[in-house]
Amino acid sequence: MGEEGRDLLRGIYKERGYLKQKQGTKTSHSGWEIRLATLNEKEARAVRKALRSLGYTVGKPYKKHSRIIIPIYGEGQVNSFLDDISEGKR
Repeated sequence: MGEEGRDLLRGIYKERGYLKQKQGTKTSHSGWEIRLATLNEKEARAVRKALRSLGYTVGKPYKKHSRIIIPIYGEGQVNSFLDDISEGKR
């Protein structure tokens, strides 16, 4: 998928992405997360495929309001994702 996948992910992250970074010293969860909000199941499948083709482990998708959220967990994956889409917001 390569650059096409990066372009898709970059666009969705810029429009409907959310970055959560660790706050404080809580140890129960890492606190690092990217949430990519997709509009429908077709877009969600394309996002999961793009993420997997770039080597990311994708969290379980879930619905929030009318969107399907695709999460990426962990500090390493979050930083790698942000580097991959480097033209995007950080």
